[in-house]
This record gives sequence, structure tokens and C-alpha cells, in this order.
Amino acid sequence: MGDSPRSNAVIVPPSKGVTKFSTSPKGVANQMSVADVFTAFFYEDFRLGFEMEKNSESWKEDMDAVEKKRLKNKFASVKRAARFVLMHADSCPIPPEDPSQCKEILRRTAHEAEERIRSKLDFGEKRISFCTLTSAPEMKTIERTLSLPANTPEDARKFFSQFFNLLSLCFRHEQQLSPLSPCHHLLQLTQQSWPQTEQTVLKRCFL
Repeated sequence: MGDSPRSNAVIVPPSKGVTKFSTSPKGVANQMSVADVFTAFFYEDFRLGFEMEKNSESWKEDMDAVEKKRLKNKFASVKRAARFVLMHADSCPIPPEDPSQCKEILRRTAHEAEERIRSKLDFGEKRISFCTLTSAPEMKTIERTLSLPANTPEDARKFFSQFFNLLSLCFRHEQQLSPLSPCHHLLQLTQQSWPQTEQTVLKRCFL
């Protein structure tokens, strides 16, 4: 993997090897804390790990559609959680001169942001797990009112905005979409899972 392209969104230790998303050193469990998931997302480079996954022989030949969908959904949820934490940070972490400090800087950023999330979503003293956050109804509304830190690298900004860019495109061409198209399916999921008021706000933002 020595010649594999590395993502430079936020902090990625340049000397650290990257493994496939499904076999990363710690993996991602629903009970992991939000801070731990954020730290692992960047430190273990889940972004590149998922790309490696999709290009692997096991993905192409061994995994069935159900398993692929499960991994895609998990990565999307992890990405969403990481984005939400970053939105609550004072600034986007930048690579330190000493690479050994990378993980600590990520942890510090994550814990500070987690406390703000705890207060905003009224979690009290309850431990905020990755699953608890991504299933919280309030998250959907809050994440549409916040922005990434001003110093977020452009490639990271584009990476975290892909879902909303796609949703914008779907709303703009809603009337011309084929019932069998992926965009039509995305809009259906949006309409089924989000309240009508949120759908109206989204359309006003995008159109």
C-alpha cells in the first residue's frame, strides 16, 4: 500500500498503514463513544479504508448485496457522526509537527465537541454512543443549521458535503426522475424518515 493515495482531510498520520474499513484495527461498534468514532475515523483513515474495501476482490467476488449494503450504511453513519462532531469543534485539527501527537489532538477536539453536543441535545450525564447520536431525531435538524469550521481543508469540505450535494440535485430534478433511479429512491427515503417541516426547509435551502 506504499503507493496508495492518502486522503489529507484533517489529520492522517503519514506513516500509518491503512486497512479495509471492515477490518480496521478496532472496527466500529454501535456502543463506541462519539469521541472514539471521530478519532478512529481520521486516525485510521476510514475514508481511504472504505475506498480500499470497494476496490477489493472480496467486495467484488465474495460479498453479497446485503453485506455490501450493511457496510455502506455503516460507513455513511460513521461519516455523518464525524461530520457532526467536526461541526461542533472550534476549528478543524491540523497536522502537528510531531506526528506522535496526532491521536491526542484528535481526541481533545472530539471530547470538547462531544461536551457541546451533550449540552445541545440534552444528553445530561448519559454516555453518548455512536448509535445513540445517529438515532437522535434532533440531530437531523441541528446538522442542517451548522457549518464546518472555517479552516476545514477543501477536500474534507467536499467529502462531507457529498450527501447534501446529491440531495440538492435530486430536489432540483424531482419531477424528471425515473421511479427506478437512485435519486428517486433517495427522495423516497427522505420523505419517509423526515418530518414534512424538515423536508420543506431542505427544499427552500436547495432550490
